[in-house]
Amino acid sequence: MRKGKWKLAYQLLSLCNTGGLPIMDQTQQIPDSSQYYVRGAKDIENIVRYYYPPRMADDSEDHDYGDSSDSTDCLGYQTSQELFKKLLTTLWKHAGPFTVICEDYHVDPMYRDSYYSYFSNQHFTMSRFTKRLTFFKNQWKLKEIIVPENAEKLNSNFLGTCVICPTDARTLGRTLLAPAFMLDSGPCYLRLANYSITVFGVRLNVKAFLFQMQDRETTRCAEVTLLNILDYFGNSYSDYRTYRPSEIIRAEQAFSPDRTLPSRGINYFTMSKLLTKFGFSPRLYGKEAISYGDAPFSEAKGKSEDWSAIEMRRLLHYYVESGIPVATNVMWTDSKQMPGHSLVCIGYSGEQNASRAHELSASIGGGRKFINSADYYWKYVVIDDNQIPYAVREFRELSCHQGMTVEYILVPLYKRMFLEATDAYDVVTSILVDPKFGLKSRASKLPEDEPVVIRLFLASSRTFKNFRIMNSRAQSNSYRFVYGTTPLPRFIWVAELYRVSDYETENPQEAAAFGEIILDATSATKNDIKSVIMLNYPDAVSIRGPDDSIDALNRCVNGLSLKPFRKFTGNLQEITPQWPQESSDGEMLESGENSRLT
Repeated sequence: MRKGKWKLAYQLLSLCNTGGLPIMDQTQQIPDSSQYYVRGAKDIENIVRYYYPPRMADDSEDHDYGDSSDSTDCLGYQTSQELFKKLLTTLWKHAGPFTVICEDYHVDPMYRDSYYSYFSNQHFTMSRFTKRLTFFKNQWKLKEIIVPENAEKLNSNFLGTCVICPTDARTLGRTLLAPAFMLDSGPCYLRLANYSITVFGVRLNVKAFLFQMQDRETTRCAEVTLLNILDYFGNSYSDYRTYRPSEIIRAEQAFSPDRTLPSRGINYFTMSKLLTKFGFSPRLYGKEAISYGDAPFSEAKGKSEDWSAIEMRRLLHYYVESGIPVATNVMWTDSKQMPGHSLVCIGYSGEQNASRAHELSASIGGGRKFINSADYYWKYVVIDDNQIPYAVREFRELSCHQGMTVEYILVPLYKRMFLEATDAYDVVTSILVDPKFGLKSRASKLPEDEPVVIRLFLASSRTFKNFRIMNSRAQSNSYRFVYGTTPLPRFIWVAELYRVSDYETENPQEAAAFGEIILDATSATKNDIKSVIMLNYPDAVSIRGPDDSIDALNRCVNGLSLKPFRKFTGNLQEITPQWPQESSDGEMLESGENSRLT
């Protein structure tokens, strides 16, 4: 019998003897698991060159902004390469020398969904697998990672993961990185989700916000924005679930007269409809639709050339301060006909601009001046597939493309949340100047010529109660009893009140409020003062129960002495950038001769 026939017979026998599974030859190797130790810039160059080898430029390298409906920046191979290099460089700058471990046959749920719904139908083949890179501080070998005794130390050194998709552009897929090793300035206040990741059977944990790039065929920037937001809510709340790209595409079809694949993107009006379909009660704000009316701060309009942009920034800040990731649409200022881009705003920088805040202060009814706490902050943290994760940008330049400004913001609100930010702020300011319920009657020791800072945010009643009780050492037992027993709806609007000197502290987290107003977030807009649940002032505290009339606010809680209390910090997590220890010569290593571990 010929040699080829013997080989075939052997293979058939192997299948029979193993129940259909071929016998592995002794020379066969397990799937490759590359390991790299990054000590400097040369090591980074080597890794980038390995995963993004040089190739001839083509038309795909150019930025293509598509049509006016998709609001999308399209990214090519070179852009993916540059973004990957920036990501590695930023990690090295913050973590110092670190280890990269690669899984060459990783099943990424997002990419695999796009593969079976779209890429597998194409004539030219594309791999089903992605490459997942896992990052650890210091030097680690695979045999050390899989040792159970190293689990705690391994988690403390875990930086996150990054997926490289086998698309033509080699886009970055599901990427989860610890923000402390990506932020260049701080502190910053972010909304993050808890993720549990299994790497070679080892469970690792990281607090992060999902980052991924559009693949230009199944997803554009608007779909990526939507997927990132839905992923956050699905990982954080039992009321929601995560979605795959194919589910977004199928949902889009109901609002499109044309096919949805290949994707041409969606506008923010369609995105709002999709959020409704997915169980939210979204609110879409457009810059051009902002009306000044009798807004409390309208007198400061003349102090700025673009007052509508200021109002948009305030709206964005209210919701970001509330711990809600906000979809943000940026457009070109010089041409409304050109398409824009979509990104997610998840936090803000703690850097304050006090002079700007005072400049925009305004009096209501010609009396006391009020300062909107949102005016202290001008830099925000964004998730944008044109930039590395957690990029800190000024509101006027959230995009990395010059000449693009915020045109729309889309807020994914809870389905039973009816009172929106602007109406809540109007209610608060009207109460503060009310002769019966305002500062003049219930904070008599506060000088009338002293400005008051108003900090507005949404909060879960469960989180809010717990925070107030657990941080009430300076308060009486009556204080804890009132906050613990007062019935509250699932979500509330809270307006904390500060003296300027108590708010403008070196550490913003140490700011101490002298009072607060609590509103029912499920209340109708027209209810005005009827939406008030609690009025907490130094001189008097009033509570209105679900069955009480508005007259209940005229009565004060006996024996309750309200002292300055801690600023609520339950919505956002403070992140301070981490920096590596210096080498023996006082500088980080610039290069490494042999980065690969064997």
